[in-house]
Amino acid sequence: MLGALEQRIAAVIADRLADRAHLSVDVAPASLLPPEPDAAALKVNVVEVAHDSAFQLDRFGSTGPPEAPRSRRVLPLLCAVRLSFRGCPADDTAVAAVNARRRLLEDVALTAHRLDEIAAEPALLAPLGPGDPGFRVSSFGLETGEIGTELDAECLAAALRYQARVHLWPPDVTHEERPIRAVDTIAEALPARIVVTTPALPAGATTEVRIAIGAATRLADPASGARTPLQLALTVLSDVPPALRGSVVSGADGPQSGVRLQAVTPPETVVTYQAPDGPIDAPRLEYLAVHLATSDGAPGVFLGSAPLRLLAAAP
Repeated sequence: MLGALEQRIAAVIADRLADRAHLSVDVAPASLLPPEPDAAALKVNVVEVAHDSAFQLDRFGSTGPPEAPRSRRVLPLLCAVRLSFRGCPADDTAVAAVNARRRLLEDVALTAHRLDEIAAEPALLAPLGPGDPGFRVSSFGLETGEIGTELDAECLAAALRYQARVHLWPPDVTHEERPIRAVDTIAEALPARIVVTTPALPAGATTEVRIAIGAATRLADPASGARTPLQLALTVLSDVPPALRGSVVSGADGPQSGVRLQAVTPPETVVTYQAPDGPIDAPRLEYLAVHLATSDGAPGVFLGSAPLRLLAAAP
């Protein structure tokens, strides 16, 4: 993604500077610029990235034909792009150094002038070939420039810094879009009332956790109106690794690791939590997090949580 962006910027610059026969354009670390006599090189590098916090409506991009649209989540970034120039005199005379600097200044000026077209039309940075590049540039503009005045390793150096506003995404990763055929409403007061029978537990002990949920079913088939039992997705949150945590022993394992599914039984659903079997060296808190389960068994809407205090073993 970023590599493809960097390469595309270099290709566009090379096309626009094709008449500068002495100047090579490539993507490489600036430290690898060749100090060849009477030669010049321009290296393109993405040197910084930051999240673009500006308000944007298009955090999701669309692709595919209208009859079968697909969407993807995009990451908005601000990318700093550095163009590093290096020009070397033909020999070690003062005249050659002056000529090399004059040519370097012209290279910098022409590059900035010709890239100004990109600032007006950033779509020119879109790749020409087929396939998903994983990026889209919405703006590209010059920020600052610096031009050296002394020889460094027998060459003169300069740089231009551009800012690109970019949408980034994993190539060829999209999700099918389908029409919403029905809306099913489940009305519950949040956070849900959750009562722990025994809130402080030694190792291996169990307790009931009562969760007040009034709804019992959810829509399963819009065409027939058939409904299916509503389920809770239950997880245990803790500061220790999952293998050392307590667990929910009622219900059944969900498709996601660490998620337990249990059918809702109004007016109260009784969940059984068990403290970890191993010795508890120091008192700590764990939390039972309660979500409505989605149709595919993943945690959905957060309903609330309950603290569970684990007691250390007696010395």
